[in-house]
Amino acid sequence: MADTGAKQFTLEVIIDGAVEKFPVSALNKESMIALLVEATCEKLPRIAGWNLFDEAGTILASVPAVAFVGELAEKTGLGTKPADVKQAGWSVVPAVAPTTQDFTKMIEKAKKEGRLPQ
Repeated sequence: MADTGAKQFTLEVIIDGAVEKFPVSALNKESMIALLVEATCEKLPRIAGWNLFDEAGTILASVPAVAFVGELAEKTGLGTKPADVKQAGWSVVPAVAPTTQDFTKMIEKAKKEGRLPQ
């Protein structure tokens, strides 16, 4: 069942280095851009970028994927450094890991007990 309220757009997208151009429809410009952003994130690096045009051929959005990822990292937690433990006031609990000799002993013991294949 076709939605008569859907807006028509033209999408020009670079997929695997080839430019594809085809008509698309969505409820509005924002919903179309949201869908394209999701597709860009999901299919990187295959999608190198896209342009969205309205019915009259006016460009509504132009997104080069590399710049998009950079901006996404800048505006979200992707681009932030891990917190400095001392500045954050976290208490540090040292991780205790077995030495190589202890680890070897544990593996040998597990083999003898039949928990690991020989």
